[in-house]
Amino acid sequence: MNWDQHLRLRYVRVFLEVARVESISAAANHLNITQPAVSRTIKDLESMVDAALFDRVGRRLQLNEAGKMFQAHAGASMIELMRARDRVARTEELSARLSVGVLPTAAADLLPRAALAFREEMPHVRLHILTGPNWLLFNQLRDGALDLVVGRMPEKEVSQGVTFKQCKCRM
Repeated sequence: MNWDQHLRLRYVRVFLEVARVESISAAANHLNITQPAVSRTIKDLESMVDAALFDRVGRRLQLNEAGKMFQAHAGASMIELMRARDRVARTEELSARLSVGVLPTAAADLLPRAALAFREEMPHVRLHILTGPNWLLFNQLRDGALDLVVGRMPEKEVSQGVTFKQCKCRM
């Protein structure tokens, strides 16, 4: 059987469970699948790796040397796949960042309401908020440290290199 086209994650999960409990029926119970499905999965996996992975001892299955070797790599692979899944999930939770500079006067009243409305519209974006004097915020905007500034128009010398767009708030 062709490994590249047929190996599925379920084969690895079933193998690891059978190796853990040393029983087809116990593994089937734990995985909520039928005993014939577990048996067939193990048989197919052994065909793919071209080696027996278990020694049958009565009604029990015990890992043989090939099975122990496969278990070590399969277990490590499953752990890495779960880590990858968890990292991707965390990354997608906050996939983007918006850095906002806000004058202290706007930070107290306007910002909390705007942040709540923004979170409703864009739940995967993390807000990074910095307060400070107008000149500092606009310098950071020009330098790329901020994406936008909420405040009053700056003096002419501070506003060089910055474009302005007046927005109407929906609050």
